[in-house]
Amino acid sequence: MINLNKPETFTIETVRELIASKDDSQRRQLRVSEDGVVYLSDAIGNLELDGVRFALTTWLEGNDYVGAAAAKDDKWVKSVHDTVEMHWNKGTRGVTEDYA
Repeated sequence: MINLNKPETFTIETVRELIASKDDSQRRQLRVSEDGVVYLSDAIGNLELDGVRFALTTWLEGNDYVGAAAAKDDKWVKSVHDTVEMHWNKGTRGVTEDYA
């Protein structure tokens, strides 16, 4: 589990594992809970946002945003990592316009 309050759990490799943890067959959204837990959600857009501090714009299926191929793309994984870090540090709230 990635917990932004425990920096040792928030690495490029743990983000890579998170991205690989779901397939690319449906829309997904990366979300961060109020307590700093980063996860991929099958609920997307502005649905089921109770307890969510911020979420990235929905990733459409079939575009290699998640899954094994996405996890092998070092540039994409770093982009996701850096985007989450930036929004966490800025105190972003709600759904952002960023894919990553």
